[in-house]
Formats: sequence, C-alpha cells, structure tokens
Amino acid sequence: MDQIDGWVFQVTSGNPKEGAQGVEMYIVWDASEDAAANLLKEKFSLGDDDILASVEAVTADILSAQGLQPGQASVFQEPD
Repeated sequence: MDQIDGWVFQVTSGNPKEGAQGVEMYIVWDASEDAAANLLKEKFSLGDDDILASVEAVTADILSAQGLQPGQASVFQEPD
C-alpha cells in the first residue's frame, strides 16, 4: 500500500448472550488510527459497550470513492 489515508472499522454492539448483537462496517478519513477511532465514536455516538476493530488501512482513492473528504466518517458501502 502506498500511503495510509484512512481506516475501515468493524463495530460490534449488543450482547450475544441476550440474543442481540449487531455488526456494522464504517470508513473514516484520518491517517491516524487512534484519531479515526475517536472520530467514529464521536460521529456515531458509540458507547463503551461498542467494540471497535480496525479491519483495513485504505488510500485516498478508496475514501473518495466512498464520497468522503478528509476528517469525515460514514457507513462503509461495498463497491459495485
């Protein structure tokens, strides 16, 4: 990979013992993994019970294709 410009995160929420667990994928345009995680938590009001895991580092081309600009985050959309 040429340069890391952002991150794809998997966010797991809910308690599987209670029969409710959700998994969502998000994409964030920030080169710092920690800053990207913080931006994601803030933008989507994620709580302490939500588990974030970085899945993949991505380039500006991928982030732009997702409709993002630097400092933005959104739900990840699978490419067509």
